[in-house]
Amino acid sequence: MNTKIVLLTLCSFAYSSIIFAKQPQVYLLEKGQQAPFRGFIFDLYKEAEIRSKLEDYKLLKEKESILNSEIINYKELLENTEVVLKKEQEKTVIWKNSAEECTEKYIKTVDSRSNRDMMFLGFGVLLTLTSSYIVASVFKNKEK
Repeated sequence: MNTKIVLLTLCSFAYSSIIFAKQPQVYLLEKGQQAPFRGFIFDLYKEAEIRSKLEDYKLLKEKESILNSEIINYKELLENTEVVLKKEQEKTVIWKNSAEECTEKYIKTVDSRSNRDMMFLGFGVLLTLTSSYIVASVFKNKEK
């Protein structure tokens, strides 16, 4: 009985390995010859077309992979560019505020200078007129 079980087990393993491990076979058929199996039969041109399409498919998959990598790289580049742009905008705002402050200080300085300059100009004119009057008075008194 044990021998029958062992023999039955061996046969089932052998049969299953034959069924599951069977490699596809290629048969070259002549015109009119019956095929030794059920399946598809292609002429040489159709076979070449199918192989070509398979290669095209592989190339397209590879191209897709490359394009996906490029998309990822462009997204990273875009993120980096946005960070740099934001920093540059912040710098621009700082420079703008600084320039506005400097301009306001300059305008105030110029305004105060112009008032001071006008005061000194007026003082100079007054001093010149006074000096001229005194000199003219002195010469008139000498002539008399």
